[in-house]
Amino acid sequence: MPSPVIVAYNNTALDVPLVNLGVTVPGSDKVTLTISNTPVEIRTDEDLLSKIEAGTLSLSVDNVTLTATQASSYLGFGSLSATLPKTSFSSSTPPTSSDDANLGFDTGSLWLDTSTDIMYVCVDPTVGSAVWKIVSDTNIDSFGAYDSLGGQTFTGTVTVNLNASRFSSSNYSLSANTVTVATAGTYWISFMVSTEVTSNTRTQGQCWVELNNVEIAGTRGELYNRLLNEGASAGHSFPLVLAANDVLRLRATRTKGTGTLRLETNGSSLSLMKIR
Repeated sequence: MPSPVIVAYNNTALDVPLVNLGVTVPGSDKVTLTISNTPVEIRTDEDLLSKIEAGTLSLSVDNVTLTATQASSYLGFGSLSATLPKTSFSSSTPPTSSDDANLGFDTGSLWLDTSTDIMYVCVDPTVGSAVWKIVSDTNIDSFGAYDSLGGQTFTGTVTVNLNASRFSSSNYSLSANTVTVATAGTYWISFMVSTEVTSNTRTQGQCWVELNNVEIAGTRGELYNRLLNEGASAGHSFPLVLAANDVLRLRATRTKGTGTLRLETNGSSLSLMKIR
């Protein structure tokens, strides 16, 4: 994208020096500022801005004469459209390789997919093979549920108590020891279960995550408690695609031994982060 041609006009009969830009605008004359200065240097020069606001100088951009108000807005990055590449903030689809220089896009162009709230930047506008990269996903949010009470005992299979939460978000709800997500997407999920045994009896257990009451494969963790009040913990982290209104819960069970397992206070948690 070519740089704009920025010209300063002197509205007085006296020469007006612009020290920061290294130029002087002769009385009742004009100077093309972009001959020896970049648009960024010009648009951030406070000396030029003050003279525009005082009415001493006027400004034109690409042969369009600006009013004093327009010029003041243009300087100091008041209006970015004249120097930044084309943007797209209203499309409901991501950019493709066809969204290229022929359509006015350039390196640095931004594109917001309104259906997912994901922002892209163009890193190569080559015609027919434009390259866009994700720079931010404004829909990322987090939630954590945990057991602040502890004390839940079990010898069979139980749903792990989750009574407290952190990182409040409208995308998640905690009820009856389960977490429900409101928005479909890809999530990063982490969980931990911590137990102790209530007697000096070697006892083993396992824990896992269920989606809509069905165990998620590959999430089992092993718990081995050996002595009275001796703790053990297990957990995993993994990505998972969820649909709207999917429900997650933690489960635990005793697998070996005769001891009673007990959940530790603040020892069990289920955390979610929407990443796509």
